[in-house]
Amino acid sequence: MRNLVILYGALALAACGSEKSGTIETKDGTTEYTVDNSGDGGSMTIKTKDGEFNVQSGSDASAAGLPDGFTVYPGAEVVTNARMSSDTGSNNNLVMSTSASPDQVVDFYTKQAKAAGVEIETEMKMDKVRIVGGKSKDGLTFTVHTSPNDDGKTSVSLGLSREKAK
Repeated sequence: MRNLVILYGALALAACGSEKSGTIETKDGTTEYTVDNSGDGGSMTIKTKDGEFNVQSGSDASAAGLPDGFTVYPGAEVVTNARMSSDTGSNNNLVMSTSASPDQVVDFYTKQAKAAGVEIETEMKMDKVRIVGGKSKDGLTFTVHTSPNDDGKTSVSLGLSREKAK
């Protein structure tokens, strides 16, 4: 919870046009942040003793940090990429927009997940919304959620997390 407070504080500082980087001291330790809101995109990184959190949006968004074997859907636009890493594991949530159908996107990522050793445990289809998820024996958790946008494109949320071996 404390990290969320620090995160929101850094976001507020960035929105107000305050410093692009800095250090925040709390009773729990030091938090460093950097913000780049130039152009039509932006990025923010927060580092604490517990790990690192990075968000990219707009033209700054990329597929950086995706586990091996996972790629951006061909022709899709990366809208945001949120990555977190700590000594217990990592998490990556990639949001994309594409002209492909939800079924095409889900099939693409299901193949990548299975190739990475993920056993599919959940498959849901509600009208035009698709959700598929599963987990591998080595701790990789996979979720893909697709739904149509108002502009006729497909919104894609790809969630990948991995627990570090104990």
